[in-house]
Amino acid sequence: EAVDDECGECGGNGCYEQNCETYPAEEYDCEGISLSIGELTPTEFGLMQNYPNPFNPSTSINFSIPEFSMVSISIYNVNGQKVKSLLKASMSPGYHQISWYGDDDNGISVANGIYFYIMETSNFIEKRKMLFIK
Repeated sequence: EAVDDECGECGGNGCYEQNCETYPAEEYDCEGISLSIGELTPTEFGLMQNYPNPFNPSTSINFSIPEFSMVSISIYNVNGQKVKSLLKASMSPGYHQISWYGDDDNGISVANGIYFYIMETSNFIEKRKMLFIK
């Protein structure tokens, strides 16, 4: 069937007729999936707890950035010594994930124990704790 002109077209990707009242063309695709970028952009900086924790051989760290920012994420041991520079880059707004494989900046596996990871931007800093077990 033809799609109502007010709703726009599905573009031959196998969509069915769009329901304009339920899914306005400028906000949703033919399957009802939101097209709004605003909903995908975080409203604040955030550093989530790593998963899994405790971990071996690797763990994932999720973080959110509401605006283009220079972001640094580093791993420290319990003595406050930097073990690994995990990330230092200009990042676009959104939800991001990075993995750590329990190694230092030289690629050598670290000892069992508690480690801290710190995320820093020009106007945000947060620290979390994790446990590495071999």
